Amino acid sequence: MTRISSAIFSIYIATLLYTVIPFVQKLTIAGQKDSAGLFWNHLAIFVIFFCLAFFVLGRHITSFAGHGKLFVAAICLAGLVLTVLYRVVPIAPVYALPKILTPYFATDTAFTAWLLAPLAVLFF
Repeated sequence: MTRISSAIFSIYIATLLYTVIPFVQKLTIAGQKDSAGLFWNHLAIFVIFFCLAFFVLGRHITSFAGHGKLFVAAICLAGLVLTVLYRVVPIAPVYALPKILTPYFATDTAFTAWLLAPLAVLFF
């Protein structure tokens, strides 16, 4: 549960850094002009922010939970990752989300719910 908790909080921090730091949207590797290449560049930037936050938080977060809470937290982490990839990091040029899943990850309500669900699991 400690690593899942650290991963959840790290995604929030990486999302914050990715969206707030002004030069992130302009960072690209030379020669990457197509949308798929830009996606991989932006994903790499997001992963760097995530790894930095994960290693810092991993040293300071301790958690004890049963298997049920661990399972629910893992599902919330997966939903949070999909939502962030769909809404924050532009995954559309590389992968199109199936139409049946679009209401669960693409709408504003779903985005808000997936942002709040992991926090609810961690705090309660």
